[in-house]
Amino acid sequence: MGLRNLYEKTLSPGFKKAVKKRKNSFLRLFKRKITENELLRNLADLGVEQGDIIFVHSSMKRIGNVANGPHTLIDVLLHAVGPEGTVMMPAYSMPLRSQIATLENYEGFDPSATPSTVGFLPETFRKKEGAFRSVHPTSSVSAMGKMAEEITGSHHLSPTTFGEGTPFYRFLEAGGKLVGIGIDIGPVTFYHIIEDVVDDFPIDVHYGKEYEVEVKDRSGTTRTMKVRPQDPEVARTRIDHRPEGDWIREFFTDILVRRDMIRYGKFGDTTAWIINAGDLYRVQSELIKEKVTIYTTEEEYRRLHDAGDSS
Repeated sequence: MGLRNLYEKTLSPGFKKAVKKRKNSFLRLFKRKITENELLRNLADLGVEQGDIIFVHSSMKRIGNVANGPHTLIDVLLHAVGPEGTVMMPAYSMPLRSQIATLENYEGFDPSATPSTVGFLPETFRKKEGAFRSVHPTSSVSAMGKMAEEITGSHHLSPTTFGEGTPFYRFLEAGGKLVGIGIDIGPVTFYHIIEDVVDDFPIDVHYGKEYEVEVKDRSGTTRTMKVRPQDPEVARTRIDHRPEGDWIREFFTDILVRRDMIRYGKFGDTTAWIINAGDLYRVQSELIKEKVTIYTTEEEYRRLHDAGDSS
C-alpha cells in the first residue's frame, strides 16, 4: 500500500477537513498584502506618537506579508515617530548564542562590520544609512532618529553593560517606550538595567569571571573593554526562558495589565504591545523590595510570602 493510500485510509474525514481548512486559512493569511498605511494605523492605535523614543523587540516572521519586508517595516517605524523621534533595536552579536561562549571565543567587534545575531529585521536596521550602533562586544544597540547618536554614543565607556551611560539607561532617562511586535513581554533586555544600577538587588546575576576584550569604536580606534556577562545558571529561571520563566512572565504581565500600564493592539497579522519604560522600571523597583525579580520562581515566591505571613 502506497503512502498516499495509507494516508487516505487511516485519516478520518473530519480530520482531513480540519487540516484542509487550516491550510486554506494559512494560505489566505500568507497572500494578504499588508500595506504601510495599515501598519501606521496599527502603531497609532497602539499609542506610538510623533517624537517618541521607542525600543522595538520583534518577531518579523509573525507580522505577515509585507512588501519589501524589513525595509518597509523600518520606514513605517521611523515615520510613526517622525523627525523628532528615535527608533532603537537590539544589535546583539552572540554567534555562539551566549555572552560567555562569545567572549571565550572572541574574534573582535567592529560596529560597522560585526553582524547582529538577533534576527533579520535588527540586522537590516543596523546596516541602514543613518543608523548609529553602540560599541559593545555582545550587547550593542542600534538607533535611528534625532537622539540616535547621543543614546548610543558612550556604551563602551560605561563600566556596566546595562547601567548608567549605556543606551538602555539613556533610553530610560529619555522617557522611552518599549514596543513588542509578535512577542510577549519575556524577551525584553530592558529588565537588566536595574541589576546594574541598584546596590541592593536581591541576587548576583553576573558571572564570576570578568573578560577583557578589544573593540573598535566608531572612529576605528581599538579600545579595551571589561565585560562581566550574565550567569547562565542564574538565568535558567529568567522571564525570557521557557518553561522555567513562564510563571514570572505571567506574574509581571498580570501586574502591568491590572495597573493599566501595558497596551495591546495589532501590527499586521500579529499582536503588539507598548509600555512606558519608566512604568516597567517602577514595577521592578517595587518588587525587588519584596525580593521578587525576573528570576523568581513560583516556589520561591510562595516561600517568601509564607515566611512573611508567619512573622
